Amino acid sequence: MYDLIIVGAGPAGLSASIYAARARLNFIVLERVYPGGKLMWIDKIENYPGFNEIISGQVLGEKMYMQALKLGAKFNFESVKEIKDESNTKKVITENNNIYETKAIVIASGSILKKLGIPGEEQFSGKGVSYCAVCDGFFFKNKTVAVIGEGPIALSDVKFLKNIASVIWIKKRKDAIIIPADVKVIYGNVKEIKGNQKVEGILVENQEKGITEEIGVDGIFIFSGFRPSSDFLPEDKIKLEEKGFITTDNNLQTSISGIYACGDIRAHSLKQIVSACSEGAIAVEHLRKNL
Repeated sequence: MYDLIIVGAGPAGLSASIYAARARLNFIVLERVYPGGKLMWIDKIENYPGFNEIISGQVLGEKMYMQALKLGAKFNFESVKEIKDESNTKKVITENNNIYETKAIVIASGSILKKLGIPGEEQFSGKGVSYCAVCDGFFFKNKTVAVIGEGPIALSDVKFLKNIASVIWIKKRKDAIIIPADVKVIYGNVKEIKGNQKVEGILVENQEKGITEEIGVDGIFIFSGFRPSSDFLPEDKIKLEEKGFITTDNNLQTSISGIYACGDIRAHSLKQIVSACSEGAIAVEHLRKNL
């Protein structure tokens, strides 16, 4: 039996693993994709303490991961399917049907991107449809791509991609965001993604023209917000706020004793790298004293 299982290896989970390793706990980190979480999508980070120069999310995530490995943290890359609370024992069951028993759990699974839910989105996922500009942008060098979404994160994708490809930004509303001069903007809704073997275009309901038009593109980058990555939580046992994020006390313990939540999955989280790291440390320090 483990002392601790950490679910997720974004900044919160990696920070928790570093503190757990230094405390010499018997623990394991379960991560469904890759270490770093949403850090892997961030091109430039300017507000993380200790770096005078701009650092990329990939580099920062890799540094955190390597630090955890050096301290002895163990990582298994598999998706968590279910968590069970059996009084003093917790069970974590993965999609591979592996069962891990532990005294405590830190949930640091973060949040995942919502999908648009339009025709063609699933069909062309990985065939021109992407949710990560930093990951996939270079596959579209000197081509035409559409960015679909609102706010600063979509703008970050636009700024990154415009140095690689011709960018059309499709957004629903006008706001105070300054749009780069070399980016075409269409205010409207994307109704369908079209193509044969790969993406060839999008059907857009253009609000300004009052028409629905087909626009040729080679790739599509979607940002439609986030939802909590919480499908594996024990039903009706862990208290959630209305949007599905986990509520915790001041020690980051959930409504189930011995199960903690930190980072983006937690209700009222600042949703910043530095706060996620802090929360990972706080959770491990509290649970360590109560093992």
